[in-house]
Amino acid sequence: FYGPTFGETVHKAIAHVVLGQAPDAPAAVGMAVTLTGLDRNVEHAVEDVLRAHRALSDAGLLPDPGTTVRLEYPVALAEGGKILGGYIDFLALRADTLHLLDFKTDPPPAGDPGATYPAYVDQVRTYARILAAVPALAGLTPRLGLLFTGDGRIREVAP
Repeated sequence: FYGPTFGETVHKAIAHVVLGQAPDAPAAVGMAVTLTGLDRNVEHAVEDVLRAHRALSDAGLLPDPGTTVRLEYPVALAEGGKILGGYIDFLALRADTLHLLDFKTDPPPAGDPGATYPAYVDQVRTYARILAAVPALAGLTPRLGLLFTGDGRIREVAP
């Protein structure tokens, strides 16, 4: 919505807040801006980070003794002569459930995210397929979603 630098800033700032590297969203965005160089829409980035953090908190996905969280988690898999890979924005392991979320700073969809953003839905499904090939994760229930920072809502994606 505001471009790749905005998105990168929001992603980094969410990580700073979630991992406790910054005391609040404004400080987290300030830290991220020093890395990304974002020079406009900074107040919107703070609002997006606040909404994303609230959504993760409301979903019970912030790090605690029962929840292990990883951000920007690298994954790769050789499949059909190709290497599939990328970075999962957010992973949380809680009990026997593996929560996989991708953060999106695009305008939130009015309805089904698959109708508006089919590539994003495919992306999280591909990440889930890659993780399913990891023996240590066998037997975990996957929960996939897209967290749109513009409204702070997680849209569930069927595996």
